Amino acid sequence: MRDTELYKLYHWRYCNVINGEKIPAENNWQINPHSIDNIYTDNVGVVLGVRSGGVCAIDFDGEEAIDHWTDKFGIDITTLDTVMWTSGKDYRCQAAFTVPEMYWDVLKRKVVNKLEFRWTNCQSVLPPSKLNDGREYIWINKPSEYAVKELPDVVLSYWLQLIYDDMTQHDSIYTIAYQPTQYDEKYIDQLLSRIVPKVGNLRGDYDVWRTIAWATCSQLGTHGAQYLMMKHWPEKTKREIKTLKAWRPSKRSPGIGTLIKLSGMSQIERRLLELQYKLRG
Repeated sequence: MRDTELYKLYHWRYCNVINGEKIPAENNWQINPHSIDNIYTDNVGVVLGVRSGGVCAIDFDGEEAIDHWTDKFGIDITTLDTVMWTSGKDYRCQAAFTVPEMYWDVLKRKVVNKLEFRWTNCQSVLPPSKLNDGREYIWINKPSEYAVKELPDVVLSYWLQLIYDDMTQHDSIYTIAYQPTQYDEKYIDQLLSRIVPKVGNLRGDYDVWRTIAWATCSQLGTHGAQYLMMKHWPEKTKREIKTLKAWRPSKRSPGIGTLIKLSGMSQIERRLLELQYKLRG
């Protein structure tokens, strides 16, 4: 008989799982999930990620994973007030969280110190599934008693950082500000778009305009900087074009850090923007 708790998670999508196993019973389960009413196996898995409306599962696979979580985030897993379940093994459990839609396209599965961030193309076996070794999945926090909470910002930021580090690990590392960088014109344009509302038209502010202009030059060179500065501050840039063209490469020149700081982006927003442009590159 199907666990009635699963009907509380009406927006989740599921896959049939081979009885006694943790393996999906059908091909293409990632793209053809079912409502709970269409599950025919005794074991059942939730299809994570986009298909279930942005649900991720954090999988704690032993003491090492729990210690890493606690050290990184300072959050006691026994205090998590979201839906949770376990396969019955000591120090092993999973917790479900929602993730805002703006992050769905860039997230992917990551594992560090046996702490697994599970997402699209993953499924997690749920209660009351049973394994051939006699273990049975049980609820720690039942869906009838707990809502699925949003993933804490500090955890999401860490997850995004893991993905970004993985994607950029083979990038060239430049130690001089004026050399070519991984930040292209579209990325810098996004930063400048966020800066404009904060600094206004800069008509009477030479120092701020010069700082922004030279920071842009350090990433794109004078030609690329001229185009973007004319786009965002046309009147001021026309009058100060000689100053922009006078920029010369220097380790002391303001750079990407200056633009990021002026944009006021949070760490999560920055990681998301970097990932979006990295994925499009």
